Amino acid sequence: MKCNMFPIMIPLALGATMAAPAAATEIDALGVYFDSQVYQNALCGVEANVQIPVYIILVDAAAPVKGLEFSYSIANATATVLRLVTTTALPRYTVEDNDPLDGSYHLMAETPLPASSAMVLVQWTLMFTAFDENGVYYLRGVDDPSLPGDYPVVDGGPGYGLRRVGVSSGHLDAPVAFNGCSPLAVDVTSFGGVKSLFR
Repeated sequence: MKCNMFPIMIPLALGATMAAPAAATEIDALGVYFDSQVYQNALCGVEANVQIPVYIILVDAAAPVKGLEFSYSIANATATVLRLVTTTALPRYTVEDNDPLDGSYHLMAETPLPASSAMVLVQWTLMFTAFDENGVYYLRGVDDPSLPGDYPVVDGGPGYGLRRVGVSSGHLDAPVAFNGCSPLAVDVTSFGGVKSLFR
């Protein structure tokens, strides 16, 4: 029975994962998305000199967010990138982002924002002078972090304190988003989950 059902289940499982959002691989993960619903981490078919909304989203926040510190880089982009607008959910007090391809944020609010499944904390509006499909986006911690380590740090406010958060790719050396038409792999354990159904 297992042998007969396995070929049928693979297409069903693959179909389900193709329709799923480009969600993070863990809770409390910061990612770059091209929509506010966490469905798109690949920027496809963009024309030059067109404004593109880009969202820095904390996915499945484990606790409230009163502050956030992270750095970002857009690597391998040979075309000029202009960031036209930056808006944040947390009033910013230090921003080091003079270079649209590389910078960092230190953000803080008076009162914590309640935890949610997709917290849009920063929004950029980018514009490429020529679209480059080699561009990849990375997130990590800042040079002088509030907690030791290389990951972004969130301040949850009273009763929660500081915590490190992951990145949506699952690893600092893996891009969280990219320019191109093929979505990034989101969950490397998905096939193992399917196999476990037949054990």
